[in-house]
Amino acid sequence: MRYKRKYITIIFIMCFAALILNTVDCNAQPKPWTLRGCMRYLNKTIDDTVKYDFKVSPYHYCNHKHGFGLGFRNRMGLWELNPLTLHFRLRGVKHPDDMSSIVNRSFYRYLNDEPIKFRKQKKNYKTYWIETAKGRDFSEMHNEIWGKYETPDSIMKREYLEFFHLGRRVRGYFCCIKQISESSSQGEYIEYIGEVVKIENDKPTIKIISTNKMPEGFTMADFVFDKIPEVGEIKNIEACSVYLIPDE
Repeated sequence: MRYKRKYITIIFIMCFAALILNTVDCNAQPKPWTLRGCMRYLNKTIDDTVKYDFKVSPYHYCNHKHGFGLGFRNRMGLWELNPLTLHFRLRGVKHPDDMSSIVNRSFYRYLNDEPIKFRKQKKNYKTYWIETAKGRDFSEMHNEIWGKYETPDSIMKREYLEFFHLGRRVRGYFCCIKQISESSSQGEYIEYIGEVVKIENDKPTIKIISTNKMPEGFTMADFVFDKIPEVGEIKNIEACSVYLIPDE
């Protein structure tokens, strides 16, 4: 009983400290403590272009582009003990990757006005870890727990490409890097805006409308652009390398 009271006291102190830290900056968005809170937090902190693109793209296609899971995990400290991780752990979700995946899928459903189905999601991950301990094959487990991918990538790509009509504006980023020392470097992503001028071989061709400047001392380190894109430049790109800007 003594240890139980001690544990409850520690939780209370942590929660109170987190509340104080979140209220120091009146302009800051308080970090969420619950899954529902995560939905509100992401809806307020992620810009409309990224939210729109995430909403309309097929979930399993381009999902890596958005990086909500990894980014949210790092910002919220899902590897640490805090009110949000306690919320998940008390409900049987213990691994940070599982937490971020649940947040990711839940936000996609939230944006599309679909039921989040948290109980079903956490049950799937619980089953996954039980079966993993038995040494079962991952692909076999995935098909059994989450089901097979019913829609091929080629079909999902065509569905996504339908949003890339002529004149559609997109936002992209090119990567640049600055060498700090022999063993370390600093990377930056620079924004550009493009306009779709045609679709060729299942790839959008865009015309660069505007681009931000690369910081002084940085050099290009991008897999799409070998030099800073110039206004008026025509570029054939992958659909998943840019974000769709909502039509006005």
